[in-house]
Amino acid sequence: MASWKSLTSVPSFTPDTMLLMTDATVLVHDSYGQDWYRLKPDNNGEYDSIGAVWSGPFSMLNSRQFFASGVLADGRVYVVGGEYFNGSPTPNDSPLGEIFDPQTNKWSTLNKPASFSWVQGDANSCILQNGRVIFGSLSTNQSAIWDPAIDAWTEAGTAFGTLSPTKVGTSDEETWTLLPNGTVLTVTIASPPFAEKYVPETDTWVPANPMPVELALLSLPDTTVNPPVPVNIGEIGPAILLPDQLTTRRWRRIILSLSSPTPAPRSLTFAPSISPPSQWPQALPFTAPWLRSLHRRPREAIRFKSSQMVSRPIRSPFRLCPRLPLSPSTSRTI
Repeated sequence: MASWKSLTSVPSFTPDTMLLMTDATVLVHDSYGQDWYRLKPDNNGEYDSIGAVWSGPFSMLNSRQFFASGVLADGRVYVVGGEYFNGSPTPNDSPLGEIFDPQTNKWSTLNKPASFSWVQGDANSCILQNGRVIFGSLSTNQSAIWDPAIDAWTEAGTAFGTLSPTKVGTSDEETWTLLPNGTVLTVTIASPPFAEKYVPETDTWVPANPMPVELALLSLPDTTVNPPVPVNIGEIGPAILLPDQLTTRRWRRIILSLSSPTPAPRSLTFAPSISPPSQWPQALPFTAPWLRSLHRRPREAIRFKSSQMVSRPIRSPFRLCPRLPLSPSTSRTI
């Protein structure tokens, strides 16, 4: 059974966002700050042993809190936005972004046109199957797609420029989940109770099946006054695609327990960051059956076959596009 265990030799910082990198290291943000730290597992794939190594800090150009982020197919990390930016004590919704190069551990400015400044603050994002990234707007029903391969931004959800934006309401506080068929599912906050999907093939948002219950937490009573009055909340928790391809959503927490027999040690090939799949070399021995796929398609991923390991594009059973990224190894402590 899965259990929690304290890590050793952790630097003095306040961790929040954690991103599983393509080389199995974990990049961890220092809450409200500029700094990120990187945790490298030991040769057996363990993050909680004395052989696991922390490095950093690796400082962004700006401090930010509550932002869009993700790991690209080439191993780089993007961050866009920030509800709190450069130490502001009140929300100031920055539209700026940065890119982390895991080869150099350096951050640089992400090229984002001013015409897309409506992608800002605690923006939503989701990495599509083709490696592009879709973003939402806090104040309009617009969507944008960034293609990191050619560093280009285009407005999305408009049927390739033939329609007005097709999304229902804003994207503020939503959670976006990539489904196995390549669509992006969300439960709307601005127009409850309603769910919709982004379909890349048609570049449109379409209604999902009717929701039997309202999943978002829209308001809570303020009991400090008499009589109590409702206070707007407008929040929802993460969304995880389970192995049976059903999406589980819960307010504030999701508990996902995975169990499997302990297999014999096998060799695992890691994908070095930045280099193309054809140049990915064999790497170190690694006992980590829970890391069967390192990230989303179309990256080269890992699948075990008998006593041999093959590297090929596969579909990950875990598709995550939350604002606070979770690891595929949700039954383990990282």
